[in-house]
Amino acid sequence: MQQYEISVAGRIYRVDFALPELGIIIEFDGALKYTDYGPADQVILRERQREKDLQNAGWYVIRVGWGDVYPRPHRLLAMVRDAVERRSRAPRVA
Repeated sequence: MQQYEISVAGRIYRVDFALPELGIIIEFDGALKYTDYGPADQVILRERQREKDLQNAGWYVIRVGWGDVYPRPHRLLAMVRDAVERRSRAPRVA
């Protein structure tokens, strides 16, 4: 699901993509994410807290950049397959 909302630790987080039935999140990172929303150090700290909240709630987070999608979409597919395999071996917490 694209732009999926997740309630964690009293906050609502909107993630880029989610496979909720598997507890997997796919987040796209780009330079604008770290430059358009305030000073980079503050943005990075907020992003890190967000990721920790999601992981502590049992979500598996895959972080990708455009180099993982274009021109090599097989890299993204491999990351998702790996995450699905890992999730299938471990019980879901959330």
